Amino acid sequence: METLNLVFKTIIWRIRQATGQATGQATGQATGQVNRPFERVVLAINGEIKRQKLQEIIGLKHRETFLENYLSPSIHKGYVEMKYPDSPNHPQQKYMLTSKGKELLKKLKKRSKS
Repeated sequence: METLNLVFKTIIWRIRQATGQATGQATGQATGQVNRPFERVVLAINGEIKRQKLQEIIGLKHRETFLENYLSPSIHKGYVEMKYPDSPNHPQQKYMLTSKGKELLKKLKKRSKS
């Protein structure tokens, strides 16, 4: 007899008030606000930094959300690297910018000055 594995996903939609939402988005885009999570990570890293400190600088409290939406994409896109890549849970693990990350940082700083 075959077993059937079922996976269920629940999506919970949060509704924001319409007041000010469009204005805030347009203003953010016009002023060159950083909207992509990996850009926020790149801007927050200065030298070597632990995950907890990086998460604190970005302003996120939920560890899994930070890892899934910010840190992992930054690593996968090649902007950030681990000090101990063969041991992700190393007690002294720190993160730093790659050369690609440093180039992006220069572009983001140049864009913010404009």
